[in-house]
Amino acid sequence: AHLLLGEIDVAPTQAWERAYSVLIHCVGLIVFSSFVSSLTELMASAAAQAADRSKRNSEVRDYMESHLVSVKLSSCIENFRKHANRHADSQKLPRHLIDGLQNLPVSLAVSLSRQVYMHRMKSHAFFAK
Repeated sequence: AHLLLGEIDVAPTQAWERAYSVLIHCVGLIVFSSFVSSLTELMASAAAQAADRSKRNSEVRDYMESHLVSVKLSSCIENFRKHANRHADSQKLPRHLIDGLQNLPVSLAVSLSRQVYMHRMKSHAFFAK
């Protein structure tokens, strides 16, 4: 009953019960505040990303209009941008962009490349047995 906020029918009568009740209410307040803070941060981050995306889209539209780009080409570029944005998160990070893999010895780099790309190579007709 002490884990819920609000009034309860049972009241603590001894000092240790009161202390426990105060402690539980403080813990509940801290946990709830942290949860609300996390949600607020998540929503602010999502709003900032949406604003950034909207600004980039507006800049592209302004560029197309100010340079009198044809509607057909503008549409093709916009379709490409939508497709690229949709699949940008699913792209794998290339090895040359990972600092920890920059200074590998050649033998380890070759072994790593073999394991990473072998499944693609096996499915290609040129490498099929």
